[in-house]
Amino acid sequence: MDSLELIFSQHLKNRLIERSIKEEWILNTVDNFDKKVEIADDEFYFYKRISANENRVLKVVINPMSKIIVTAHFDRTFAKKINL
Repeated sequence: MDSLELIFSQHLKNRLIERSIKEEWILNTVDNFDKKVEIADDEFYFYKRISANENRVLKVVINPMSKIIVTAHFDRTFAKKINL
């Protein structure tokens, strides 16, 4: 999936500030993910360790049909499960 085609939802824009997430981290996660999970036709999860943020794992949720990045957050539990 090409990150240049994606649209940031208003929800995501609000969360970027609140969760101290940089746009570049989101785009890098989509382009160079460590793990991708296809939940349904309209929901994909992308995971990536962010070395610039204490190696925490960023989860980016995308609707590939509408090309909207719905939300993003650091996911503590997933990282432990898959040993990213």
